[in-house]
Amino acid sequence: MGGPGISGAAVPGPAPRRAGSRTRWRLVVAFAAVLQALGSAVALQLSALRGMDAILDAMHEHERHVLGVLELGEALRERQARAARLARGEPDQDAGYRASHDRAAELLLALEQAPPSPAAAPLLRRVRQDAAELDRHFREEVLPAAQRGEHRGASASLATRGALAARTGDDLDGVLRQLQVTISDSRRELDRIHDRTAGWTQGLLAALPFLVAGAALYLWRSIARPLARLSEGAARVAAGDLSARIAMESADEFGHLAAEFNAMTAALGQHQERLVASEKLAGIGRLAAGVAHEINNPLQVMLGYLSLHRDHPDRTLVAQLAAVEDEALRCKAIVDDLLELSRPVASSEPVDLRLLCDEVVERLRAPRWSQGTALSVEGAGVAVGDPPRVRQVVHNLVKNAMEAAGPQGGVRVRVGRCADGVEVAVGDTGPGVAPEARAQLFEPFFTTKAGGTGMGLAVSRAIARAHGGDVDLAGEEGCSTVFRLWLPAPERRA
Repeated sequence: MGGPGISGAAVPGPAPRRAGSRTRWRLVVAFAAVLQALGSAVALQLSALRGMDAILDAMHEHERHVLGVLELGEALRERQARAARLARGEPDQDAGYRASHDRAAELLLALEQAPPSPAAAPLLRRVRQDAAELDRHFREEVLPAAQRGEHRGASASLATRGALAARTGDDLDGVLRQLQVTISDSRRELDRIHDRTAGWTQGLLAALPFLVAGAALYLWRSIARPLARLSEGAARVAAGDLSARIAMESADEFGHLAAEFNAMTAALGQHQERLVASEKLAGIGRLAAGVAHEINNPLQVMLGYLSLHRDHPDRTLVAQLAAVEDEALRCKAIVDDLLELSRPVASSEPVDLRLLCDEVVERLRAPRWSQGTALSVEGAGVAVGDPPRVRQVVHNLVKNAMEAAGPQGGVRVRVGRCADGVEVAVGDTGPGVAPEARAQLFEPFFTTKAGGTGMGLAVSRAIARAHGGDVDLAGEEGCSTVFRLWLPAPERRA
């Protein structure tokens, strides 16, 4: 975030262009980071659980195979024991032999259809072959001898296949060892998954507080702190400090809002200044309206008596009375100017500003006023207003410019369109206005001329603002001073 916070009377700059909803994305990023960490932990746990479930399922299958191999070995041993008893002549063993033989064949078929591992398949095939060979030998040699009563020979014949029976047991033991190795490997894999998942989970949980703290700090710096600055600025404005400015140069919503806030306070300050000035002028006007009746009548009487003594033989007295008459006329002019400050617009009609300026300049070219000052008028425009009062404003501006330019100077009057309506710009080649006097130019009774009343510009601004326009001071290339009168155009007033 840019800027040191709330400043004093900083000049507001242009509002930055909004570059999308950055605050929304900041919130999304902060919460997404926290949710991503939690989601990663959950996803890791789920992935580990799926892996462990798969390994457990495989282990259950291997355990089922182990049980099958053990049952197969038990069935083969039971069959071999039944065969030995038949060879010794024990009765009722034939049915037991057939049952154990069928059980062994069923178990062996199940194992062959779903072998525990690729390496176990050859061992199971050899077990089937050896079991078939033992069964063939029993049925073809041992059982006939036992049925003839040759029990010793039957037992001896059965003993000749002892090595084959032992190899069958060894093959089954080999399948069991493979299954045990596979089960052991599965258990170790379960332990590795458990340890790895526990480590990752502990790391994520340990980092989660720092991630949350970072997200909170990020949101505080990008949202909470700008909101605090805006709140502080609003509080200062609410307390009456219209010079408060929020120095925030970020290109997000808060920067845009700060720029709009600064523009608002600047506009409020300007409106307040204009309101104070208007109230001051209105107060002066109300005062002038109250005293005009009391002053104008005595002034009229004084001027009447003074006019009676213009032919007095005492020339010294005549000169003194003439000076008194001039001062009385000056007082009357001041009272009339004060009345203009609060006088409303009498009429409103289209005014040809070029024609009006030509008339004013033509009258001021008289030797009494011009004293050799060069005057020029250019441009054209039509505004809405009261022609006599607009003429008074133009007359005041041109007359002031002629006095500032002097006999060897020049005054240029330019009429034309402007952003606010139609303007009359009056420029002169005089020495210009001192910087320290610019702030008081339009105040009543302020003047920089010897013998001036200080009412001309104040009256001109009051008349312009009564028309919905204004008079201000602006610089222009080629002229040291330019006063600008602007008035609403006909279409703007409509």
